[in-house]
Amino acid sequence: MKIKKEHNYELIYKKFGENLPWCLEKIPLWFKQTIKSKWVKPSKTLDLGCGLGNYANYLTENGFKVTAIDISKKAIYLAKKKYSLKNLKFKVQDIFKLKSLNQKFDFVYEISILHNIHPDKREKYVKQIYSVLNENGKLLVCCFSKEDLLFRGKKELYFPDLDNTVYPLSKNEFKKIFGKYFKIEKLTKVYMGRKNKRKRERFLCLMERK
Repeated sequence: MKIKKEHNYELIYKKFGENLPWCLEKIPLWFKQTIKSKWVKPSKTLDLGCGLGNYANYLTENGFKVTAIDISKKAIYLAKKKYSLKNLKFKVQDIFKLKSLNQKFDFVYEISILHNIHPDKREKYVKQIYSVLNENGKLLVCCFSKEDLLFRGKKELYFPDLDNTVYPLSKNEFKKIFGKYFKIEKLTKVYMGRKNKRKRERFLCLMERK
């Protein structure tokens, strides 16, 4: 019998657990300000690539009903151990198979997922998101910017410690990827990082489904 190979993120979470860079970051001020601005109201929400569920828990505490998904069984296991609010549900799920959720959402968001997707697969990913959003639903995306010092002049960068490659984006790439399906309401720079570490430049894109 052929044994199915574990995907990269399952291996990463099994090796590093809660000590992964994105698990050590606190919820940034720009995210809290976006939620408090009422750009999106508390509603049925989907968290793509939730990791340990920090953002999902924050939103649930603020009145959102959240389904948080990740492809890693280990990540979901750790998230369930950490958080257990009534309106917060964790589920192992592939972001390229969102239709199998058989649900529609008013708000979908992802932090640091898009830049891990190979450029050839971006449109497929965006179509999946579009398919599970209600009409006029909101989408928040935050990912690495090509303008950050770490990426200047590079289309991709391999991190050997995590055995992972990232593909930072430019403003024009954002517009090209999402413009067909979403109305871009805000596209701006934000900064994220762990305490005592240089904060990486990212793009924050707030959108509404066409």
